[in-house]
Amino acid sequence: MMQFRLKGWLRLSRTPVPEEMELIAEVLREKSEDLLSKGVPRGKKGSRIVSWAVDGDKVLLEIEGTRHLRPHDALLRIRNLLTRELRTKRIGAREVRADEYAVTVSVEVERRRIEEIAGDYAEVEEEKPLRVLFRGLSEEDLKSRMIDRVLREIEHLTEEREAKPNMVPTSTILLSTGQKTYVVVGSEPVDPNVEGIKQGWFKRFPGRGQWTFTPPAARLLRVFKGMAEDHVLIPLGFREWMFPKLMPWSVYEKMPGYFDHLAEGLMYVGHVGRDPAALEDFKRDVRLKKKADPSLVKKDMQGPTHVLAAAQCEPFYVFFGKEVTPKEELPIKAYDASGWSYRWEGGGIEGVVRTVEFFRLESVWMGTPDQVTDIRWQLAQKTFDFIDKVLDLEIRMVVGAPFYLTAEQARERLVDVSGEKYQNVPTLDIEAYVAYRGSRNEAEWLEINAISIHKLKYVEGFGIKSSTRVWTGCNGFGLTRYLAAFLARHGFDPSRWPGEVRDRFAKSYDPKPPKLTTWP
Repeated sequence: MMQFRLKGWLRLSRTPVPEEMELIAEVLREKSEDLLSKGVPRGKKGSRIVSWAVDGDKVLLEIEGTRHLRPHDALLRIRNLLTRELRTKRIGAREVRADEYAVTVSVEVERRRIEEIAGDYAEVEEEKPLRVLFRGLSEEDLKSRMIDRVLREIEHLTEEREAKPNMVPTSTILLSTGQKTYVVVGSEPVDPNVEGIKQGWFKRFPGRGQWTFTPPAARLLRVFKGMAEDHVLIPLGFREWMFPKLMPWSVYEKMPGYFDHLAEGLMYVGHVGRDPAALEDFKRDVRLKKKADPSLVKKDMQGPTHVLAAAQCEPFYVFFGKEVTPKEELPIKAYDASGWSYRWEGGGIEGVVRTVEFFRLESVWMGTPDQVTDIRWQLAQKTFDFIDKVLDLEIRMVVGAPFYLTAEQARERLVDVSGEKYQNVPTLDIEAYVAYRGSRNEAEWLEINAISIHKLKYVEGFGIKSSTRVWTGCNGFGLTRYLAAFLARHGFDPSRWPGEVRDRFAKSYDPKPPKLTTWP
């Protein structure tokens, strides 16, 4: 539960005379109650004016509110009301401001969690209950919905702490296969990151978290792609699209969770244009010194203007943004496997399983809420069965966490698992056990699929429209992680692999890595 109280003001175009003061009083006394309950669910409370006064050209207001109509929205409504009612007096209501905006959090929540959300925008007072205090909020601050986003995240924390029988922590296991055996080298489980280099299947590229995959690894990645298409995506009606991988800045401004939570993990791109005079010093330095000095590029660099695709599904939302999709066209199901995704991992690089550049198949869909929920569950079931029965990997399905949360934040989050299709769980993760990391109970399992429902997140961000209410969802197949999990379980000898994988791998040609004198 949260309670809201705002002390603020709005500025009139001039100081009102006594007759106009009476009109202001009449408007605030007789018309504000209906105005501040409009749109509020029946039986619930909106906002109310606690006190008001006129000081020169300012109308001072103190407003109490609820989550159904918060005081900052009430303040903007009152400004619009006075603008209409005072028009005949040639008085306008102009600037609005919230000098003090207090949010009382009555559910037990750690102060640290709220401070992480609010940052420097608010003070968190050490009281019970906690009070979050915003000061000096301009009209731009109120209209930008910044306050709403902070409050929404705080409200989510309070909902997590309220007692609900179906609330469980992230990583709760929902479904799992039986235990399976693993190949060994000597007496130790195969570490595909080490053995893959020894076998010549992949080699480190000079860039951090990048690899070159030789024919056998490249072939196996393509096999997984084709099998995921044939066993999961095409039977469910998904069709292949090809999405760009270089995202203009404006696209990521509309992607909630990226610039605001994952900014440090993105790969930024700038350019210098095609002006022949650009980079003259840089080119001369390279020509004469045979060394490329990046500082000489930076001074002519424009941007960053783009971001390398971190999600792979961004162009889907751009395609439908500002368009109207008829209900008859829904659901729309697409997938893309045309390239790489990019995230700058902060210190957690591990072989081919945790990289900066990774090969991924991404499915994304749009439909009514029921359609999106049904498709997500169909995808989850088919993907789980495919990995278990066809690839023969040991896996589990768990309650996932948003990608932008730290491990500590994820552990603290509670998720509602009610409903047979887990429709209230934002993300269902499929994780594979890899024996080289340790015992099943202690080792970190390898996430290889993340199957999410976005609800209105990208619909609203990109202005997607339809003749009915629509949501979106996505499912990322981490194919390079599939590769690692498969090799950890079955090893590098194709004769020991499941039949369909073996047959597809050997079809048409025999992929072999090059044998060099110095490598592997």
